[in-house]
Amino acid sequence: MVDQPPGLEQRGLVTRRGVDEDGRGAVVELAEHGRAVLIAAAPPHVESVRHNLIDLLSPAEITTLDRIAQKVIDHLDPDK
Repeated sequence: MVDQPPGLEQRGLVTRRGVDEDGRGAVVELAEHGRAVLIAAAPPHVESVRHNLIDLLSPAEITTLDRIAQKVIDHLDPDK
């Protein structure tokens, strides 16, 4: 069996608590440490996406990508 790295909760990135109305559910919230990690990671992540995806596409391809993304969003949230 392969050792698994510590999960988000064990690393202090999120907190989890049960849902009183539904024993199967859980509410997961970003912990303070998780928020700090997210804020630190956001600028290099955005730069990487821009450099490795957006900057490679023409305006027409970006329009097509937007249409595709919207179709997926609409499928995932049909009540929107």
